[in-house]
Amino acid sequence: MSMPAPSTGNAFAVNRGNGLATHEQAMHYQMPGQETTERKKQVAVSNLNVRSAETQGSNAENTLLLSKNPVADSGKRLTAFSRPVISDGQAGASTAKLLRQPTVEFFIDLLRMDQADFFGKNGEKIAQALLGVDIDKPMKGNITMLEAALFAKAQGTDCSTVAKTLIRMGARFDLVDPDLPRILKGAMEINNDDLVKSLISRSKGKNSEELHQALTYAVSKSEPELALAAIKSIGIIKSSLIDVTSLLSQAVALNNLELVIKIWLHTKPDINKPNFDGSTVLAYAATYMASPEILGFLLFEGAQVNGADTSPRSNAVAAALIGVSERTLANFDEEERKVLKMKKLETLETILDAENVSIDFDMKIPNGRSFTTLFDLAVKAGPEFVACLEKAQLRQASGRTGMSS
Repeated sequence: MSMPAPSTGNAFAVNRGNGLATHEQAMHYQMPGQETTERKKQVAVSNLNVRSAETQGSNAENTLLLSKNPVADSGKRLTAFSRPVISDGQAGASTAKLLRQPTVEFFIDLLRMDQADFFGKNGEKIAQALLGVDIDKPMKGNITMLEAALFAKAQGTDCSTVAKTLIRMGARFDLVDPDLPRILKGAMEINNDDLVKSLISRSKGKNSEELHQALTYAVSKSEPELALAAIKSIGIIKSSLIDVTSLLSQAVALNNLELVIKIWLHTKPDINKPNFDGSTVLAYAATYMASPEILGFLLFEGAQVNGADTSPRSNAVAAALIGVSERTLANFDEEERKVLKMKKLETLETILDAENVSIDFDMKIPNGRSFTTLFDLAVKAGPEFVACLEKAQLRQASGRTGMSS
């Protein structure tokens, strides 16, 4: 009797008389007098209509037997709850028999499981229920379970666990119709940036209001590339559908010059209009240490340094100085504090060194129930900030532009 030969490559080989058989063929090869457990499982799967009592099982069990290293469309390995991928040798008719089509009634049962999930532990149960189900096959009405879950979420039904479980198990994004009402909103509400990006990139601009919401979502999530994709799909940003001042302020905080310029060119808002908190776009840029290019762009487009005297956050110089308060610096180690301080000083110098900038050094900045001055804030920030202000004051008093002298 021939003995098993050493493994060749990734599949071991068995000597069968005149040649070698692959691992799959070896599964069907039976040594005289032996009936291995592996052989029994393979018989059960290969012949679904003829099973012994020992091998009889559900479709879900058979699916698990056939799963081999599930891999997502992106090439990344999926999680333990990933949708099983049928091996190449069992593709075709067997797969169609193993995976059953979802029904509306089945989906409603999933929603009920989600609604009853008071302690957030039903995700595994939902995943188990989905095993053996073709999660991408449309239900009645030609809508997939992921689409139905997103729509339900946008309508106020808390079915996040169902939607997230479907995605975790490999539900295809490209089958979700981006033009279905409120689908994009549902994707944003479950906080899946990849799904949002897929919907935005394939949108034809029909869901204008939702695309504007997606733009706000992307900026608030600090995803400039996603925001740029939303702008491209929108075509023309409508100020009636979005708070442009707030959007531009958040964009400068992301420190992305391309995004700032595109929002500005699309909307041309009043660059000195205060936000709901009283701060201006330039003050936001100073607070978040925007690049010199962004600061220069805002100043070139008419951003005023002084802002309104009703809020300390409307003055760009004050915003830069407050940003280096001891309370802020206490959150960083010594080396990080040095870097932060240098960036803040660069921000302050960029603002003060801009041409034709008029600064009211005598402005009283509201500080709680009292008032403070720019120099008081500079003293708290450090001697280098005081020197920077003094140099700017001398330059302005002499009528010269620039601080290089």
